[in-house]
Amino acid sequence: AEEASTARRSSRLDRSVQQLAAARFQLQQIGFCASDTDAAGEAFTVFNRAVLWIVQSPEQEDDEVLSKMEEKESVLEFLADFHDRRPKHRARITQLCVRLLEFETWREALASSNPSVAATLHALTGLSAPVRASTAVNLETAAELAASRGCIGALYLRIVSAKALPKDGA
Repeated sequence: AEEASTARRSSRLDRSVQQLAAARFQLQQIGFCASDTDAAGEAFTVFNRAVLWIVQSPEQEDDEVLSKMEEKESVLEFLADFHDRRPKHRARITQLCVRLLEFETWREALASSNPSVAATLHALTGLSAPVRASTAVNLETAAELAASRGCIGALYLRIVSAKALPKDGA
């Protein structure tokens, strides 16, 4: 009985590794970009299915596979981009992000990702965003990111002062 249990665990782990590898390959094929929404939809579906398979597994080894996955920042950027482009998938994207951010390594990747990606995913998941001591605003990078998503540019807003703000924070 123990051998059968070990064989099932090994088979399940192999399947998790294969599914995650296939999902990562599809994401790499599209350059982690959601501009081709059909290909992005297929890549998202494969990745979402792989993550669901892993998080629903009772085995810790499966969790380690997802936790050790490379290119987390690129995946998170893809999810934010796909969220912007495909409104009908937003609930599924949000659920996937919540599942991913249950892992410390994915939260670390989010914390070190592009500030606009981090803000988007923090808003989706309802998780509080870590406050950085200072965030350098690189408008050239922001404009390039916007252009890669099919947008026309980036907006930088700096509030110099504010007066007569309501005390209740509304």
